[in-house]
Amino acid sequence: MSTKQTFEHPAPVEQRDLPSIKEVIEVDPSAGPKPLTIQEYKARTAAREQPPKKKRGGRRIKLLSARRLNIELLKTATNEEDRQRYKERLAAINQQLRGAK
Repeated sequence: MSTKQTFEHPAPVEQRDLPSIKEVIEVDPSAGPKPLTIQEYKARTAAREQPPKKKRGGRRIKLLSARRLNIELLKTATNEEDRQRYKERLAAINQQLRGAK
């Protein structure tokens, strides 16, 4: 008996893409799309009938983004003079936001 290893090669395997939906349904018709239940239908139609969310626009969105920026600057401020300036600006923006629509 020889000590030399022998490697057996398996038979070549045919590479194949996943079956398409059409092929799956041809093989097994019950694998196709199922009809919606009443609850699923109502949930879909209710979601469709809701009015779209109101978009923020104009002055308000600008004030909100300026406020976010000011809060970040306030957190990273190194000296007291800058902190005080950012606090004043933040208070002014908050006051404007209360009146802005």
